[in-house]
Amino acid sequence: MGLARHDSWTDHYQDATGIMCCTAQRDCQQAQGRLLDRQEKRVQVEGEGTPLWLPEKSVHPSEDGAFWVCRKGSMREEQGPLRTDQVRCVFLATGG
Repeated sequence: MGLARHDSWTDHYQDATGIMCCTAQRDCQQAQGRLLDRQEKRVQVEGEGTPLWLPEKSVHPSEDGAFWVCRKGSMREEQGPLRTDQVRCVFLATGG
């Protein structure tokens, strides 16, 4: 079975507050990342070398085998290290 294109499967995922992870503004980008830790209702991932603690409902399995980060609104254009307050959702790569 082949892997799905990113924009063909992300439309039904939401963050912990119920906001769609990926919007028409293309705020999700493929990145380097991995799972670091799971605790009660929180997940720690590393995104672009930065550890991030996110609510478990904002962390989803990737359906295309890649790690994706979805930034909030205009923050997707910001340069520099990711910050937890910038991230709406992440999609963990298979095995992540």
